[in-house]
Amino acid sequence: MSDDLTEVLDDATYNDDASNGAVYAEPVLSWSLAIPVGGSVTLTYSVTVDAPPTGDLQLVNAVVPGDAGSCVEDACVTETPIAAFTVDKAVDTAMTAPGQVVTYTITVRNIGAVPYSDENPASFTDDLADVLDDAIYNDDATGGATYDEPVLSWEGPLEVDDTVEVTYSVTVGTPPAGDRQLDNTVVAGDGGACGEVCAVMTDLVIPPTPAATTPPPQPTVSPLAVTGLDGWIVGGGLAIALMAVSAGLTILLVRGRARRGVAE
Repeated sequence: MSDDLTEVLDDATYNDDASNGAVYAEPVLSWSLAIPVGGSVTLTYSVTVDAPPTGDLQLVNAVVPGDAGSCVEDACVTETPIAAFTVDKAVDTAMTAPGQVVTYTITVRNIGAVPYSDENPASFTDDLADVLDDAIYNDDATGGATYDEPVLSWEGPLEVDDTVEVTYSVTVGTPPAGDRQLDNTVVAGDGGACGEVCAVMTDLVIPPTPAATTPPPQPTVSPLAVTGLDGWIVGGGLAIALMAVSAGLTILLVRGRARRGVAE
């Protein structure tokens, strides 16, 4: 018998684990078996679905009996639809500062061929440990997400081709006490994979503390500038005044001597 895996390998990888001496020449598995009358042999092998799958989201597979063999009740063909979803994360700024609010958006997309249900939900977890050293979670996650510090998580039903967005925010500390980087990665749950971006980082910019400054020396203001008088006029007036005082002292001195002469 032979088993062509062409329509499986567009979405999955063969695990090289076929039993009972199978021969694999990609993409075909084949067996040649000795089976006693009335006997049976069970053959097994496995594939691992790509994350995310890249083909038609269907694992279609048929085993073909060799000469004199036949298929029992048309049970030689299998079709396995693939359930798959992706998660992506975005942040509203690549740079922030103390006291600022930073907002994150996580988008979950059902890219598979099977809807997710409450019994089999799509899910993700988001560990905020490397954010909370510098910021505080604002307890504002949307979309039914839950928070058990430091992990934000979500799970829920998701129809084929549908999306769900979960947003939340943090406020940077004043001052921030950690490594001054908000590093964050969302991780998809079982059956999920990262879409385009799952890890985001925001740098913190700490404004420099203004240096203490010494006020510049104030210019000495001349009294003349305050009075508004011309310097030559004022200077001349002062000279005349000094001369008058000197003359007065001379007169007093002469009079004093004259009086002493009379007395003598």
